[in-house]
Amino acid sequence: MNIRIYPEYFQGQLCSRDVEIYGDSTDGFSRMKLQLHGEIQCYYDKINSDGNNTPSENTFEPCIFEIESVAVGLICCMDINDPQVYVPVIDDLMEFKCENKVLAISAFMTDRSWFSGDSVASYLSGLYVVLANGCGLGPKSFITDAKGNKLSSSDITLGNVSIINYGVT
Repeated sequence: MNIRIYPEYFQGQLCSRDVEIYGDSTDGFSRMKLQLHGEIQCYYDKINSDGNNTPSENTFEPCIFEIESVAVGLICCMDINDPQVYVPVIDDLMEFKCENKVLAISAFMTDRSWFSGDSVASYLSGLYVVLANGCGLGPKSFITDAKGNKLSSSDITLGNVSIINYGVT
């Protein structure tokens, strides 16, 4: 099984098979979605506005999806800087019995200082972090190991699940 993670405001064609995670513009919201075989399984509207979207007025509920030995939590772009988003997502991920926990961040980040360096912040330790960035001027897309170290590859296999980063950088 494959999990494909695309950038925020994704405009391309989806495969409509396996798991696909992406953010798009829906009714003025930047909506972070996870679909399985072309069917939406969960989504949330981005809490914070980047100037291109309407911020959500809904109470945030984490979107977590489990497949085989992998639990995936969704975060849309700059919501990774908001504790009201990342804390409940990480807490929920940690409650899953899955061996592998993945934080999928679909983004259009323009600020190169975000996620600079060879590793991610310590509060993300214990998670595989995937940043699929759609802005060539911002931080490079990446995947980390569970210790937070950025890997050189754009894909990783965890058990029987392959995770593929379709960020543009």
